[in-house]
Amino acid sequence: MKSKRSISVSAALLLTVLLAGCSASTNSPSVLEPVAAAVTPTGSPTQTAIPGDTNADGTLSEFEKQKVAKSAVRSYTLPDGSSIDVDPSQPLPDAVVAALQAQASPIAQSIRFAEGDATIQPSEAMRASVEEQAALLDRGITYVFQALSDDGSGPLSMWMMVASNIDVSPVVPNPEMSVTLAAAQGWASTRNYEVITIQ
Repeated sequence: MKSKRSISVSAALLLTVLLAGCSASTNSPSVLEPVAAAVTPTGSPTQTAIPGDTNADGTLSEFEKQKVAKSAVRSYTLPDGSSIDVDPSQPLPDAVVAALQAQASPIAQSIRFAEGDATIQPSEAMRASVEEQAALLDRGITYVFQALSDDGSGPLSMWMMVASNIDVSPVVPNPEMSVTLAAAQGWASTRNYEVITIQ
């Protein structure tokens, strides 16, 4: 009778231990639980920048299109028929400067010693030349050249300036080329004009 009771008690203790073990293993941190898959955030696709889009709205306004066209590299045809690229943001290449001087020099020669009404035609030709070349290059052009000027005391050789898209020269003629040239360069430097000396 005592033996049967001992067996029953032992069986009950064993069952308690087993149940406790199951409970511990269930709550044990070593048990792997399902982990949610990592989600990679998806942002908006990066837009490719549009050259000239100054306000970054993804489109070019008419004003922005004009600015892009004005700053674009263009091809200039030299007197020998060859072409050269001209960047509006950079000084004119030497070959282009030489071409402008060669084109305007005969006109300057005719102005240099002309007096009175004889200056009208070559002066108009010089004006037409600077406007034509400015249009081809799509940038401001200034010519500094020598001509006779009469202040009432008689003809005097003076250096003067003519500029594209400017009706009245902002530079006062001077008998010294260096003075007129410095004034022309100072005026042109803030306007992206190119100053060409015509001998």
